[in-house]
Amino acid sequence: MNIILFDEPATKVALLPFTYLRPIAQIRVGILTIVEKWKRWMTADYSYLSEQYLQQKFPQRRAKDNLYINGSFLPNATLVDQIAGLQSDQLLMYDGKPVAFYGDIDDMIELTTGLLQKDREMLEFQHMCISIANIYDIFIHNRQALIEDFRLVTSQRQSAPVNDRHTVVYHPERIFIEEGAKIKAAVLNAETGPIYIGRGAHIGEGSIVRGATAICESASLNLGTKMRGDSTSGPFSKDGGDISKSVVLVCSSNG
Repeated sequence: MNIILFDEPATKVALLPFTYLRPIAQIRVGILTIVEKWKRWMTADYSYLSEQYLQQKFPQRRAKDNLYINGSFLPNATLVDQIAGLQSDQLLMYDGKPVAFYGDIDDMIELTTGLLQKDREMLEFQHMCISIANIYDIFIHNRQALIEDFRLVTSQRQSAPVNDRHTVVYHPERIFIEEGAKIKAAVLNAETGPIYIGRGAHIGEGSIVRGATAICESASLNLGTKMRGDSTSGPFSKDGGDISKSVVLVCSSNG
């Protein structure tokens, strides 16, 4: 299957400045980016339909049969089932927005205006789903995304142990640590939600981490950092201070 994640122009503008340098589906919500979530739900070749200036880094790859999915929507079981069941020239809508289309188009404008709807069979998605349509949606939905991603990432897997005897752990069954993570004299409290610690991550001495929280690959927490929950420290980020309900996308420094 060939899946093309497309950007609605109005949504792309609403998500600036994050979307200056990336398609919408490259935004991180929870542990994973939106495209990483889709890849875990639907096995396929993925590419992007976005602004022309992004095509060199994020090219569109078309095939004989293409499934276009709105890159702002987060997958769930019901949505994935309905998208997977689309027939040729069927368009799936949700709350007036195009969600997915199975077929072929010549231009993004067809997907994001009424042009596509004229000669196609339209289906309405009747269940709840999440769309990251504004910057504040990233933070509003981060806790739910963290919990759902934790299930996706850790299913049928065994966490690495906490080997540091000075680290205190509450509810270890809700904590997953990838190999190579380093934790020293910290408190990991998963009473309020799961905690995910990525490969190569480093948690400095005196740090307190409450769930739901993700500290992604090679991210680091400075000495004495307080992660109060519903927060994501993106890959290769360096964070410190007092952090609550925040999302650091990638390669950033905070505190």
